[in-house]
Amino acid sequence: MLPELEEAFAAIDAAQAEIEKVRSETPECDYDLRAEECPRCTALAKPKEALRAGVEPAWRELQGSQDPLVLWIAEHCERYVDEALMVVRLLPAPMTELDALALREGWCETWDALKRKAGRAGVLPAQSAEVSA
Repeated sequence: MLPELEEAFAAIDAAQAEIEKVRSETPECDYDLRAEECPRCTALAKPKEALRAGVEPAWRELQGSQDPLVLWIAEHCERYVDEALMVVRLLPAPMTELDALALREGWCETWDALKRKAGRAGVLPAQSAEVSA
C-alpha cells in the first residue's frame, strides 16, 4: 500500500466495518417505507457518509501521485473509483495478483481493456510489458 494512502484507507476500512455491522444487526429494509422511515436505511446513513468521506481524500491522493501507474489510474478510472482503490491498495503488486483480484471481483473484461491501455501508455511495471501488445 502506498504510505500516503494509509490514513484514507483506515477511514474507509472503519466505515466499511461499521456498514457490515449495521447490516448484520438490523432487519432487511422494508421497501414499503420511505428511506427516512426504514431503521436499516437510517442506521446506514452515517457510516455510508463516513465511507464517502474516506474515499474522497484517497482519490485526491491518487490524482496528485508521483507514481506514473497510480496517476494513470486516477486519470483513466474515474468511473471505477471503488475498484481503482482496491487495485491501488495492493500496489506494488505483481500483475498476477492484480489479475486474480479482477477475476475474483468479476471485472475481467474491463480490467483487460484498462490494462492494455495502461501497457500502451507505458505505466505498467516492467514485468508486465507483455500486456501492451
